[in-house]
Amino acid sequence: MLPRSFLDPILADERLTEPLGDAEARILVEFLVEQAERLETLTTSPQLINARIGRLCRRGRVISRVVRLWCQDREPGAACQLAASEGLAEALPSGQVDACELMNRLIYLESVRNTV
Repeated sequence: MLPRSFLDPILADERLTEPLGDAEARILVEFLVEQAERLETLTTSPQLINARIGRLCRRGRVISRVVRLWCQDREPGAACQLAASEGLAEALPSGQVDACELMNRLIYLESVRNTV
């Protein structure tokens, strides 16, 4: 298990969860923590772990923003543009969807791609 200090960038980053409801925020944070903990099996270098956690947080902020644009701001065009530029467009639905469902779709796509 990673020391808490490695997980702090995920757990303390308000930009990851600020625009989300509690359920979507929980889904995202749990996914990011799981991905971060997997890093320990890939490397023992603290610098490399920190760099990869930084990339995880960036991806988390992108996912969070796509969910916010699609579900809360009702800006599907902006959500599609961001998702397409980040390789997430295939996870977008063709119509309205619950924020948790969209979060799960985006997380599933990320986990399949194993971007860690």
